[in-house]
Amino acid sequence: MGESDAAAQTRQVFTNLATALRAAGARMQDVVKLTVYLTDLADLDAIRRIRDEHLDPARLPACSLVKVAGLVHPAGYHRARRALRPDQRAGGGAGSPVREL
Repeated sequence: MGESDAAAQTRQVFTNLATALRAAGARMQDVVKLTVYLTDLADLDAIRRIRDEHLDPARLPACSLVKVAGLVHPAGYHRARRALRPDQRAGGGAGSPVREL
């Protein structure tokens, strides 16, 4: 995957995120916070387009966008901060989040 291909990188991030969520017993719909780090705001449209392929655009989690001068790992864009456990969905109960992913 090319370091300058924002769409390919974002697709891979969401694939990895879905895998981690499944392993924790959660789904993409359980994500309640995303943080996006990017070095070039020109990539934002591609990132949003791919995000909307994986998440319901009408029900997006809270999202922070951070423009940075550089990244330690050039292929890194997103980080899911919080996902709710299945028993917490729709007010299903108190408790801690699945974890930060």
